[in-house]
Amino acid sequence: MISTPLFTGQNLILTPFNIEKDAQAVSNWSYDLTVARQFGRNPARPMNEASAKKVLEDHTRKPENTAFFAFGIRIKDKKKLVGILRLRYIAWNHGAGEIDVIFGNPEHRQQCGSEALAMGLVYAFEELNLHRLNTRAIGENEQDAISLFETAGFTLEIRQREALFNSGRFWDGLIFGLFRSEWLERQEAH
Repeated sequence: MISTPLFTGQNLILTPFNIEKDAQAVSNWSYDLTVARQFGRNPARPMNEASAKKVLEDHTRKPENTAFFAFGIRIKDKKKLVGILRLRYIAWNHGAGEIDVIFGNPEHRQQCGSEALAMGLVYAFEELNLHRLNTRAIGENEQDAISLFETAGFTLEIRQREALFNSGRFWDGLIFGLFRSEWLERQEAH
């Protein structure tokens, strides 16, 4: 077992949402089409502050037994919301779920992505005791996200050819997976 603080990293903290304060940030992020798509609004579209509050309320008000956990990602010294970490679609009987990390600013993904994902993996594998995690990406259109997850040890398991329409063309849908045992091996190696 890895003894790492669950909600505090070197530069980041995982927190509950402050719906009133965080809604403006989420609304601003939604003007980036790539980010807007991650909130599952179909078709993707910008959110006003009231819509962003509803998304955050939905993320906050789900009972913990519904297999959905969401955290605000904040830089420790600034406490400003820079991203969202979600663990969802958890099938407790299979020990499986999905993880995703949303950042409103590509610079924050580059600066904080690895640490936020690492914190999410600790939570998923140590606190929730999951056996495996999946994540999804849209072909090579999301190369930053793909690199982030591959660096953390995720393996491409499924390629659905031209399954998703995005930015004027069809892209392959990619599903990556990581087992707890693989994650533990990487932790012990570091």
